[in-house]
Amino acid sequence: IKPKEYLSAKTSLPLELDYDTPHTLGPDRIATAAGVISIDSKNPWLVIDLGTCLTMDLVANGAFRGGLIAPGVQMRFQAMHEFTAALPLIRMNFETQFPGKSTEQSMQVGVCQSIMLEIEGFISLLNQSYDYLNIMDCSSLPLNFDKDLKNKIFARPKLVLHGLNYILEQNAK
Repeated sequence: IKPKEYLSAKTSLPLELDYDTPHTLGPDRIATAAGVISIDSKNPWLVIDLGTCLTMDLVANGAFRGGLIAPGVQMRFQAMHEFTAALPLIRMNFETQFPGKSTEQSMQVGVCQSIMLEIEGFISLLNQSYDYLNIMDCSSLPLNFDKDLKNKIFARPKLVLHGLNYILEQNAK
């Protein structure tokens, strides 16, 4: 069963889609938004999913408010390899820290640490606008958040399935 066959912006949802083009919104992003609403609908959420792409979505006041889509880890490594003459295709390593001491380490820092800084930067930005912002990590890749973040951080890799189930339950009522 593929979510796109059953889930779209036209589906009766337990949340509002505050999105200019709801027909383009991926079913995975809708499902994760429903998933966090089912856990806590009172406080705002930043839903982070790092896989093929990095998505970060804001869910607040019972609505999907939008977010971002950026290249994921492997896509970034692949792009550097394919669009340069000499950079190798390497594997991710989130443990490599700045400064990289080789081309491979420099690429790992450039991709993996930059992604973490992107995430932490958006969390910091949203913390200026939202009190009690919860973070939900439903990534297929391991993320190590800065220990100084004041936010509650939850990890639920199967949040899409949780959200789909919640949507089904709400529609059965």
